[in-house]
Formats: sequence, structure tokens, C-alpha cells
Amino acid sequence: MISILYPIVIIFLLVAHYQPFIQDWVSVVPKQSTSPQDSVITSNVDLLLYKIIASDSYSKRYLKEIKFLMMQYQLYNPKINLVNKESPSFYLSLFKDDKYWPGGRQLKNSDYSLNIKISRHDKSNKIYFTLSILDNMSRKLTYRYSTVIDPLNLSRSIENVSRKISDVFNIKSNNCYSPKVNLAQLTKAPHLNSLEMVIKKGYASIDEVNYLTPFVLSDPSIKDTLIQQWINVLESSNSIFQRDIDVWLSLLFYRIRDFDNSERYFIRSDSLKMIDNSFLYLVRSDVQLYLRDESMFLEYYMKSLVTLTNLVPAKYVYHRISNLRNFEECLSPWKELDLVLKLDRIDSYWTDSFSSYCMRSSSYLENEKKTI
Repeated sequence: MISILYPIVIIFLLVAHYQPFIQDWVSVVPKQSTSPQDSVITSNVDLLLYKIIASDSYSKRYLKEIKFLMMQYQLYNPKINLVNKESPSFYLSLFKDDKYWPGGRQLKNSDYSLNIKISRHDKSNKIYFTLSILDNMSRKLTYRYSTVIDPLNLSRSIENVSRKISDVFNIKSNNCYSPKVNLAQLTKAPHLNSLEMVIKKGYASIDEVNYLTPFVLSDPSIKDTLIQQWINVLESSNSIFQRDIDVWLSLLFYRIRDFDNSERYFIRSDSLKMIDNSFLYLVRSDVQLYLRDESMFLEYYMKSLVTLTNLVPAKYVYHRISNLRNFEECLSPWKELDLVLKLDRIDSYWTDSFSSYCMRSSSYLENEKKTI
């Protein structure tokens, strides 16, 4: 009887979980295009920022700033769902001058993928910039756009490119974002130097928050006292992007083991209704373990498993759900992500925390086993 019920439970969870996305997919009618005027998409769009390639040393000087600006402009376009933030590695990934955006490599499901190539323009001080958008269902090029941008005014250039992206998808560009700090200075300085400078200032812009918080969360050299100072800065920074700041605060409080405040900011941000991220689900399930809320722990634990089907073959998730009796393997689907997430390169707090997760959750999982 139990073996019969497992597939039904899994199907129910998957349908309930993905129903909003199925509805969005039906309402979107993509059309191959190389011109913004030809586009007919009118719904919200799932967009993955995938790769940015610099073909020479000159253009690579500006890769990180371009990469960060592109993410910020898409992140705060209300009609674009930036799929990168649904990757479990997104919140622990530093901005580097490599070719991948944070979260770009892991995800399987996205309507469209965006790639950029940059190179020095005819030995001048300008940059030749080519953007391409791929329809992931048809695997065909939807749009390509080339222009020359000024590295001394990248914000204006990337803002114009972002308008082109909105035109491609026929969506209004109601973007309320604009850079508030010197991004060239922010992205070129060592992370720790920038962090100490902002802490001394006492408040942070959304650029500084999004750029520096992954460093605070993931770098092994960061002590709890410095994390608390960064928390104080974020709590003092009023922003129209407060929901994102609250997500960061929930993770920062978790990092210093203040689980009550972590849960408070999870609730305040309402993030898990907006961001379908298996890592956030897993962290919040762990918070519930420490708060001894069995019902909420099981809810977020199961959601973390179901959401992993965006990243790993569903058979691994199915195997775990159909073998709830074996609590020692409660995180077995996550093992499939180890090579992708490179967990050994981040602060050991995260790996140590989840290494004991299964044992700490055993009583709840054992209770659940007895009731099935």
C-alpha cells in the first residue's frame, strides 16, 4: 500500500509546486526574432543569465562590472523573472571575472538564456558588445544585438541594452533600479576592502548589498563579529529593494546561528513565495529544526527536495521520497550537486551545518515514517 501511495504523493507535490509556472508557460507565445519590433511576448519571462565571454585582456578589465550591471538591471525588471536566483548556489556565489553568472550553470528550466561577448573595438578605448538570447525550448536564436559601449559610462550603456531586452519580450521597462555607487571601484577593489569601507560608512546601497553579501556568507576568513557589523549596516539601510535585503538578513542571521531572527526575516521578506530556491527551502527547514517546529520543518524539507528537480534528474528525488525510512540519506539528492556547487570552496560552516542535518532531523523523519 505504501509503495502505491508514493507516486501519488510525488505527482501531487509536483503539480501543486509547478502549477503557477505551467500557467505562465501556456500564456507565453514565443516567436523567433532578430528584431525587437517582431516580438510578441506579453507575459512575464523566465530569463537565465548564462555566460559572458571577454576575448581580450582589455575587455576583461570591465567584465565583472558589466556582468554585475546586467544582473542588477534584469533582477529589478518586474516583468523578468531572473532564473539565476533559483539556483542553490546563487546566494553563496561571489562575483568574479569568470564567464558564468552566479547560478548560471546549474539550472535546467528557463524560457530563455542570455549570453554576451565583449572585445576591444578596433584598438580604441571602446568595447564591442554582442548580446544573444536563445529560446531554450526550440534551441533557436531569438535575438542578437551588437553595439559599441563606453567603458567609462557602462551604467548608461547597460541600461540601454536592458531596454532592448524589454523590447524583445514586448514588456514595459518599469525598472526602478539605477546604480547608486561607483561600480568600477566596487568591482575592482578586493571584497574585504569594499566591505570595511561600507561598514565604516554605516549604510549600503542595493549594489553594495548584492555584491558584498555573498562574500560575507561564503568566505571562510569572515568572523561572526564582522558578520554582525554587516547585519547592522543592512538593518540600517532603508531601500525600495527591502525584500531582497531581508532575504540576505535571514541568511546572515542563520550564519551566526541566530535562528529566531533568521526566521523573522524569512517571514518578513516572504521570499519563499517569490523565489523557488531549494537552498533557501533547506536553510529554512533547518531553522525550523532548531525552533522545534516539526510541521514547518517537514514542509520546507519536502519543498527543498521537489525543487531540486530543476537541477538533478527526478529519479534521485523520487528515490529519496520513496525511501523516507532511511533518514541517514535525507540529503542524498544534494550529493548530485557537489561537483557543481563546489561546496569545499566555501565557508565550512555551511557544509558542517548540513553534515549533521540528517541526524538532527531523524526524530521527525522517524515519526513521519511511523505515521505512513
